[in-house]
Amino acid sequence: MAENEGQDRIQPTSAAATGSDFDPADYQQIVDSEIGPIISWYQSHKGSARRRYLGATALTVVAGSAIPIVSLSSTDAARIIVAVLGTLVTILTGLNASYHWDRSWQLFTQAQTALEARLVEFRLTLLAIANQRQRDPAEQKSDALAATQSIIATAHQIRAAETAGFFRLAVRQTARTDSLTQ
Repeated sequence: MAENEGQDRIQPTSAAATGSDFDPADYQQIVDSEIGPIISWYQSHKGSARRRYLGATALTVVAGSAIPIVSLSSTDAARIIVAVLGTLVTILTGLNASYHWDRSWQLFTQAQTALEARLVEFRLTLLAIANQRQRDPAEQKSDALAATQSIIATAHQIRAAETAGFFRLAVRQTARTDSLTQ
């Protein structure tokens, strides 16, 4: 990606931003529109990954624990129940191993937390710039633009690192499975 690609959407367009006054809200709005949806995505997806992981784990434990109890009975129904429970444990274990819900939950939570921390740092930086009222507004705008570009670049790096972390796990899992089948 070219370094200047997408830079126009990082430029404030309000009258205050293009005039002589410095308005930190312009830069906050840009950051909120760029990073807010990413944080929201992680917020919603980490919850579903967490629920899937914990649900599959709980069902696996319950079904696996019920097998020895049900197998105490020698009825045909008990044999069918044991087979169903064993199949359920196998399916849930396979799904969890394939979809890595636990790792997704961890990666999404780490990415969201990192993004939120960078957002707080950005807001503090913007506040510090705004409180330097004796400075030339053009210098304030320049500093605010640099901070805005920096946080957006950092957000993309965090997102890329989360994605790379997921795929590193998938590659390791595939390599482990391949070594077991050889």
